[in-house]
Amino acid sequence: MSGFSSFFQELFVLYALIGIGAAAKKASILSSHADQALTQLVLYITLPALILYSMDFPLTLALIGQLAWLLALSCFALGTATVLARMWVQWFPSPLERRGVTQGLIVFANQGFLGYAICYALLAETGIAYATLFNLPYLILIWTYGVYLVARVKPSFSWRTIVLNPGVFATLVGVFLLVIPMSWPTSVNHLLSTLGTTTVPLSMVLLGSLLGNLKFAHLSSLLRNPQLWGVATLRLLVLPLLLFLFLPFGLDPSVLLVAVLITGMPSAPTTSLFAQKYGADATWGSVGVLISTFFAFITIPLLYWLLTLFITT
Repeated sequence: MSGFSSFFQELFVLYALIGIGAAAKKASILSSHADQALTQLVLYITLPALILYSMDFPLTLALIGQLAWLLALSCFALGTATVLARMWVQWFPSPLERRGVTQGLIVFANQGFLGYAICYALLAETGIAYATLFNLPYLILIWTYGVYLVARVKPSFSWRTIVLNPGVFATLVGVFLLVIPMSWPTSVNHLLSTLGTTTVPLSMVLLGSLLGNLKFAHLSSLLRNPQLWGVATLRLLVLPLLLFLFLPFGLDPSVLLVAVLITGMPSAPTTSLFAQKYGADATWGSVGVLISTFFAFITIPLLYWLLTLFITT
């Protein structure tokens, strides 16, 4: 239960930061120019630093033994999510500036922020190591396909945007460090840690600031939008429950636990940041993140209970 206590504390902090960002926008402390500056700061500096920091750990024989399963589960979850997201926007048509954002809300979870927090709360350092390995395909996909989904609304869209971005570069460097017996020097590791850990508060404050642009009537209307609640249900319940299909394979319970819980995380705020940067509907994305983060209070404990029930029976 201590793990769940930590999880709820993490969610409370996320909501508090969103509230601070919204209040700052309403009080004119943050302007639209500040939104742009924060978006650039997170996407180009702090988030790549977090990736480089989180992927700097020794790849032991024990971890190598679990690597194949973690990558297989991750690819299955992401592949299934991509197909379901594409089907969703075909079943429920929406404007182009929302279509890619909706797909991003379904495919990409808050794996790098909240995912690490809950895995550490439940499994300590082993949880972080497993989560990092599970997130490798995710990091590559979100900085390529995730960018494509929202950036294609721009008439000047170029494939260079996908290939030449700091997320792809940081992930490739991180993978290289992971497979060779080398770590960052202590000073560099401390620098990356200091920069990277600011990603969570900055991104949540920015999310709140984007929501603070809305009039109450518009926000209330979006919060009642059935499509966003359907997207949240798909993200938080349908996708992680599909991983229960791997129960008969006799996986290490910790491996399956990490895979299910990370897959069941709420939508990634990075989708909203991409939308803000590339001119898609960032408001739609921000409200989608808000709804799924709130819904996660119920779904994460439910997934944990169901998985432990199946594993112990």
